[in-house]
Amino acid sequence: MYKLVVTPLAGNLSQIPTKFPNIIGSFNPTLSEHGLSLLISVLKTNHKKLNIRNINKAARVSNILLDVSGLNKTILHNYPILGRSWKEIDQIVLSHSHYDHVGALDEVLEKIWEAEGYKRNVPVYIHPYGLCERFHKSGSQIKFKDFLGKPRDTLLPFLKEKIVRKLPDFKPRHKECLILEKKSVILFENDHVSIQTTGEINIPDPLKKHKQDFKSLKNNNGILDEDKELDDQSIIITMKKRKKTVLLLGCCHAGLVPTIIHSERMTNLPIHSIIGGMHLIRTKEDDIKTICKQLIQRKQLKYLYPMHCTGSNFFHHIKNQCEKLGLEYPKCFNDLPNLSNICFDL
Repeated sequence: MYKLVVTPLAGNLSQIPTKFPNIIGSFNPTLSEHGLSLLISVLKTNHKKLNIRNINKAARVSNILLDVSGLNKTILHNYPILGRSWKEIDQIVLSHSHYDHVGALDEVLEKIWEAEGYKRNVPVYIHPYGLCERFHKSGSQIKFKDFLGKPRDTLLPFLKEKIVRKLPDFKPRHKECLILEKKSVILFENDHVSIQTTGEINIPDPLKKHKQDFKSLKNNNGILDEDKELDDQSIIITMKKRKKTVLLLGCCHAGLVPTIIHSERMTNLPIHSIIGGMHLIRTKEDDIKTICKQLIQRKQLKYLYPMHCTGSNFFHHIKNQCEKLGLEYPKCFNDLPNLSNICFDL
């Protein structure tokens, strides 16, 4: 029989504080940081129910990384605790190129090559916009519209004055592994499960505030454009026999509800569980309430495992709304800790 296991390798929490359905905990010490990495494993096993003793004995059919932690590179410490070899990682997907999701990419690739004994071409999927320079306008001294279409060097005086700040660049040493792709990519598929990227999500998010950030593309002669964070993508896992999906999020800059709608349109199937960063930590309470209402309307949605940039307000609001309506689902876990294996029957 086949199982799907999703394991956080990097996140905000290092230990499991409470029990929750479908989670097999690890009590080994891990390092936490403001960053994210999820290991997606398809297992083949004779055990009907996985536990901390038999999960590592199961045959790994596919292993995919979504993101590779932040600047502290905690994945390098946490992954070996699983007792797995780096060479078991087949593919890497970068949800976007912000520093807290790509921090250890080069080191992870080098660990894989070291374990293999040779330089294997590990595919790393990223949207083309992931390679752009990013700038954030932090003051009101300049007008955003005055710089659109101008050379990026126009910002240099304002960088010195810290009116504009440059976000950390994504400059991987091993660019030969990068696969630049805007569209959805099927990463793994068999009779039981399909794993694919969402690709670029073009559904507008009415709750997303205009941030007035710039991006600059080298192949566009360094001309400044609005940064709509179109490189944001997620992963959809289709459980074929159950006719339901699991949605894995990096940071969800495209918006939680637009990402859900995009996933539903791609698969024509309801979402069973959502795992990862939902980018709601600075969202207004009224907007969080609106999002919670839309989630509760999806009767097939059973479990929410927020992490990273979600914030605790979301957990409290959806819990309160469910209690007021007398609903058992969706159940929500308040921030998913490292090395907590979330298991699904396929």
